Amino acid sequence: PDYVIETSAIRRLPMISTTKDDLFNRTEPTLLDRLFHYPSLFLGYICVNVFGRRLMFPGSLQLLRQMMERPLLDGRTNLIVQHRAKRYFLHTADGNNIDTIFVDRRQSNNTYNGKTLVITCEGNAGFYEMGCMSTPVEAGYSVLGWN
Repeated sequence: PDYVIETSAIRRLPMISTTKDDLFNRTEPTLLDRLFHYPSLFLGYICVNVFGRRLMFPGSLQLLRQMMERPLLDGRTNLIVQHRAKRYFLHTADGNNIDTIFVDRRQSNNTYNGKTLVITCEGNAGFYEMGCMSTPVEAGYSVLGWN
């Protein structure tokens, strides 16, 4: 196998030995190390499940929502006012809503690129208002952005 999972409760830390004597003088985990092993694992589990999961979805934490509200609103306003974008919500068969915005440049005489549609997806940690959608919009393409 490529890896081995140890099932022992207390794992020994690897030691780097420089001499033969170091091989014979390995230290065992102390009682204090053993006592703090499980509480530290439990604390790590709690931190990952309470904070880590919520940080994966930026809209789920009120603090992040408040921090991002103004820049998102400014970016959305910029797309709608300057680039005549239209915002849509797509309703899926399983009941989810997908927030999208469409910049239509097909009828624009200013750019030849407007006939090409670029679809951008920002993913869980991004927003189309300030993400990679700005590059094709500035280049004159028709763009459909969603996250």
